[in-house]
Amino acid sequence: QILVLFKANIHKKDCFSGATAIHFAALKGHTRCIRLIAADYVPSLPDFWSIMRGTATGETNKEAFDAANLQRLVNAKSDGGVTPLHLAALHGHAESLQLLLDLGASVSEVTVNDGSTIDLIGSGSTALHYAACGGSAVCCQLLIAAGAHMGAENANG
Repeated sequence: QILVLFKANIHKKDCFSGATAIHFAALKGHTRCIRLIAADYVPSLPDFWSIMRGTATGETNKEAFDAANLQRLVNAKSDGGVTPLHLAALHGHAESLQLLLDLGASVSEVTVNDGSTIDLIGSGSTALHYAACGGSAVCCQLLIAAGAHMGAENANG
């Protein structure tokens, strides 16, 4: 909260991994921190969650916020193309993973071999690959329910 209060740059990338604040929050499963980081992007609309899920009915205030900026935040890539969703999945942080999905995190983002990191799981990995590697059945189920492709292959098959 202190960092948010003093307007710290939440988009600042770590010089070692390219991770941002939301990556570190997802890595450690700090769901409350993810909420604080995303707070400036989430408007106080009574139908916000319905808008995000595409289930809003009637007249909505969808134009009252910029969904593209929220998408950029939750799908931010660190070195190797790792997103906050990948990190939450790998470490079995189901609550953080669900929040990221609710905020619009993409289940189809894949890691890349850009020479900056060593990806033991393999380039081309989705968050589902990371959840399976981390052994989290709950995270796997959440990702599949959100539309993750179970047949996606990475560099290791």
